Formats: sequence, structure tokens, C-alpha cells
Amino acid sequence: LQRPDIVPVDEIIELYHKILPRLPRVRLLAASHRANLRARWNKREFQGLEFWESFFRRVSRMPHLNGENDRGWTADFTWLVKEANFAKVLNGTYKETPLWKTTPEDAAEAAHL
Repeated sequence: LQRPDIVPVDEIIELYHKILPRLPRVRLLAASHRANLRARWNKREFQGLEFWESFFRRVSRMPHLNGENDRGWTADFTWLVKEANFAKVLNGTYKETPLWKTTPEDAAEAAHL
């Protein structure tokens, strides 16, 4: 279990890269972006790498955030950890691909969200 006062930034970014390889890679994380991540982490229910793995799997099932839109726009890490955008993902603002079209691993992860 992670210490709640220490944000495992590198591990969270590693999960982002692993689960969302089509999205832009994190090359440099500005202090303001770290602050956004820390603010999300500081809420007890968002602590733990298991949560972040589930969160990124959920994003992976949202076609709009993965470039399937009229502009070809994709979300990136800094967009995802901003408070309003983070809430949009968790609140289901963006349509998800039905679970029967995903892998068994994705379906298992979705059950944890």
C-alpha cells in the first residue's frame, strides 16, 4: 500500500503509458501538472495504483478521448488529471465502448470503478 502523503508520480505515468499507448507520452511534467495529480491523489478514494489502473482502463474505452472525434483530438495526461476533466471521466460524460467489446481484463477492471 502506498503512503498517502507520497504521490507515486512515475508509477502512475508508467500505467498511463502502458494502458493508453495511443495517447501522447508524458515527456515533462510541469509543477502545475504535478499539483493537479497531487490534488487528485489526496482524495482517499483516488489513492492507490489500482485506482489509477482502473481509471486509465476506463479512459481507454472512451473513443472520444482516444481521437475518435471530428477533430482527431486526444486527451493527454495533463488533461486527464485536471479536476474538471477528471470528474468528467468519472461521471461518465464521455460514452464508453460496451464492455462486451473489450478484453476480459478491461471488464474486470471496470468492475472496480
